[in-house]
Formats: sequence, C-alpha cells, structure tokens
Amino acid sequence: MTNTLLLVDDEEDLLIPLRVLLEEQYSILTARNGDQALELLAAESIDMIISDQRMPGMTGVELLTRVCELYPEIVRIIVTGYTDVEVAVRAINEGQVYRYINKPWSVDDMQLVIQQGLEWRDLVRSKGRLDADLSHAHKALAERNRELKAMQSQLVKNAHKAGMAEMTAMVLHNVNNVLNSVIVSGQSIVNLTESKSVEMFSRANKLLRDNMENVEDFIINDPKGKRLLEFYLSFETAFEELNVKVARDAKRLMEMVDAIIQVIVAQQSATVGGLHPEFLSASDVIDTAVAIHRSSLSQRRIAVEKNFDDVPLVRIQKTKLIHIMINLLKNAWEAMNDTAPDERKIIISINRDEENVCVKVADVGCGISDEDLPKVFSHGFTTKVNGHGFGLESCAHYMREMDGEIKVESAGVGQGATFIMTFPIPQPGAVI
Repeated sequence: MTNTLLLVDDEEDLLIPLRVLLEEQYSILTARNGDQALELLAAESIDMIISDQRMPGMTGVELLTRVCELYPEIVRIIVTGYTDVEVAVRAINEGQVYRYINKPWSVDDMQLVIQQGLEWRDLVRSKGRLDADLSHAHKALAERNRELKAMQSQLVKNAHKAGMAEMTAMVLHNVNNVLNSVIVSGQSIVNLTESKSVEMFSRANKLLRDNMENVEDFIINDPKGKRLLEFYLSFETAFEELNVKVARDAKRLMEMVDAIIQVIVAQQSATVGGLHPEFLSASDVIDTAVAIHRSSLSQRRIAVEKNFDDVPLVRIQKTKLIHIMINLLKNAWEAMNDTAPDERKIIISINRDEENVCVKVADVGCGISDEDLPKVFSHGFTTKVNGHGFGLESCAHYMREMDGEIKVESAGVGQGATFIMTFPIPQPGAVI
C-alpha cells in the first residue's frame, strides 16, 4: 500500500521539486498554509507531513503541534532555511517532530529521512499493536488467575468437605465395629441368663415350695429332699462361675461403650474450634486422630508406637492436621495389607530442630518406588485401583496453608515409607 505524504509550504517553487522527487514512490498532497493542511488532514488518510517553518499565518511548529494533538500517529518533519535553536527546541518539545531538516537539503538525505520516518512509524504502530496484545494478554492472564484462584478455593473447600465426610465415615465405621463387639457381649449376657443352670435353679425352688408344709419330713425321709440339698450345695460353684461370666461381659460391654464415646469425642474435638489457626500441641491433635482410628487399627492388628519429645506449640489448624493424619494413617495401614499381622506397625514421632517441629509417620509396608516417589503429592497421582489421587495432594496444600511442609521418604519397594511434616516454631511474641 502506497504511503501518502502531505507537503506544506507557502512557496510554490519549493513544493514542485519536492513533489516531483517523491511522487514516483508516494502519493503526494500539497498545501500552501496551515489551514489548508488541516483541512486535508481531516479529509484524507495521511502517513507523513513535511512542513516549512516560516509561513504566513500559522508557523510550521504551530501546525505540527496541532497535528500532534489531533493525529499523533502521523510522522512529522519540519524544514527551515534558518538556523534557529529556539525553533528546533519548540519543534521537538511541542510538535514532537520526527526530524528537523535545514535548507538546503540534499535529495539523498530527504529520501533517507522520509524512508526512515515511515519505517519508524511502522515500528511505532507495531509496538502499539504489541502493547495492545500484551495488555489484552495481561488482562486475560489476570482473569485466568482469578478463575484459577476461585477454582483452587473451591477445590480446597471440596477437599475439606471430602475430608470431613471421610472423617465422619471413619467415625461411623469405627463406631459400627465397636457396636459389633457390644452386640456380642450383650448376647453373651443374654445367653447366661437363659442358661440351664438358671432353669434348674427354678425347678429346684418349685420342688421346695411344693413341700414347704412338710419340709422337715421331705428333707429327712424323701430321697428328692436329700438330692435337693446336694443340688443347692453344688449350685454355689455354678453361681460363682455365672457371676464371673456376667461381670466379665458387663465390664467388656462398658469398655465398648467407653470406646464409642472416645471415638465420638475425638471426632467432636477434631471439628469443634478447629476451623482457624491456633497455637496448639501437635501431640494432642495427633492423639485425637489416632483415637478416631483406634478401632480400625486394632481390628487390623496394627501396633502404634509413639515417640513424642517435649516440643513448643506450633501454628496449626486442627481440622486440617486431623485430615492429614487420617490420610496418612489410612495409607499406612493399606500399605501393610500384605505384611504379616504380628509385624504391622506405625511409628509416630515428634521432635524439633532450631527452627521447626517435625512430625514423622512411618510404616513397615510396601514402600514407594524411586519412580513414584517424586509424584506422590501430584494432582491425581495414585497407585490404588480405586484411588482418586486427591488425598495426599490436599495434605500438601493444607501444610502450605499452615506455613508448613510435607515430604516423603522410602528406601524402595518393600521398605516402608516415612511421611515427614515440618511446622515452623513461632517466634517469641508471635500472634496468629
């Protein structure tokens, strides 16, 4: 596309040679003064204006200043036959001209200045488009970031709800396990009350009541009377045995009820007052998580070994740490499905260094391969047939929210795994 140049000079004899020079390469328009130039600018699409400085009415600097205000994208060049520093300064500062040219000018210089001016204009336009594209990209990126933050917030909420639902399901599962034991103990007591010993005692009492009017003769002379006394004497042992069995089963029943209460209290402790960060004892929160799992761990014959050092309180959001521990304990016992029951063990330790409190949860299960180790906390990664890969990812996210960190170590397949959580030790006078 041919560029259009507007030449402005009040002297016709100066316009003609410049027009002849340029019209083979460009579309040329001419004006004899500033007003005519402004009229053409309003009517035509012009790429460059070359104006003489000294003209009647409006000077070149005044014209180019108006052009700069009205059409800033047009390249502006001023030509003068006078060496006037003030004019040059005004042309640059007010008219923001691309080039200041002194008369007389050479053909080569003029053509080079015009060519360079148009190239500069193209670069400016390209930069403008790039700036606009970049601005649009920044806005799109900002909007995408807002969307991602909203999605992340929703995922965290969903993960929290899922964690609480999983905790509730675990509590119900554990309560159900204990209730099975309650039913067994209760049925045992029922069976004892319906035993033959009780029935025989009732029959003996009936025989005694039937002979109460002549009880002395019945006891001394009737063989049944003698056998009745022998029965009462022998019943002492049976009654003692029955009493021991009832007491044993009643005690077991009370232990099971107490276990249900502990599970429920642990669940309430995990959910009540744990929605915001607090300075808490890591061991207390971990004990709560283990209590929630007590029945499941016992059912799977998993020993829990605790090695807790005396450490400072740390900034914890209780429900999130409970959620993390539920995931780690569940993963640990699932990792030991193929481990011999008498070898199953989870070791939980708490210690500190100069800056952090460290919590370790170790198992003796199937371990983690070198290939899988870097992917453990990645979104969607799982080695379980029915796994979703969100549990450990949410654990890592919760640890970051508590300004902590979680990592995993394993010597390889069959060597168990150790999950390590670190919590910064608060500085003296720190507040939540």
